[in-house]
Amino acid sequence: LLARGVPCSLCNDDPAMLGQDTAGMSHDFWQALQGWKNLGLAGLGSLAENSVRWAAFEDQSQTDWINDIKQASLGTNVKAKRMQEWQIEWEKFCLWIVEEFGDEFGDEKEKEKASDA
Repeated sequence: LLARGVPCSLCNDDPAMLGQDTAGMSHDFWQALQGWKNLGLAGLGSLAENSVRWAAFEDQSQTDWINDIKQASLGTNVKAKRMQEWQIEWEKFCLWIVEEFGDEFGDEKEKEKASDA
């Protein structure tokens, strides 16, 4: 669905009821990553960003909620601030992935070229 432009998110209304204790959404994202072979890091990011985008952070009318979804991080309300925070943390996480695992995996295209030579 994500690849076709359908907005999707993971939303767990009561992790404790499912026996996840403090792990909460981490378990759901792990299960999604394990269940969908083509999800990848970008797909996880889209699911997480959409989860923040559609979350209810404050009491507001349906019209205001929809406007906040459309404005995303460009707005001025609580949702926009949370979207901005998420984007900063996501960039930090992606940078950590590259720093932590970049040398181990390197550039796959360069590896293919080297093996073909």
